[in-house]
Amino acid sequence: MKYVCYSVELTFYNSKFSITRTLELAIAFRSKISIKFSSINRTFKLARDSIIEVDNEICSSGFITDDIVEPHNSEPTNITSSDMENDEDSEEEITQLPSKMM
Repeated sequence: MKYVCYSVELTFYNSKFSITRTLELAIAFRSKISIKFSSINRTFKLARDSIIEVDNEICSSGFITDDIVEPHNSEPTNITSSDMENDEDSEEEITQLPSKMM
């Protein structure tokens, strides 16, 4: 069975550790990703066939991820899985901008 790796970009203001850990585990087990935010401020972008649950709201459906973008002046943290293949031709993005920052 072949898995295709799509990218997921997240900008978050709380729960950084749990989101990072969730993505690492999802990649390791080729599973669906569920992310719970403790803040309403969020920005995310997902590719087709990726699933991310944010505050119990499913934004898209399928498998998986690639990198995380940390908030403000932090350097981005990249999480990748080299045995997954990129399929850039079939990516579709969904973007939601965060509400006004505190």
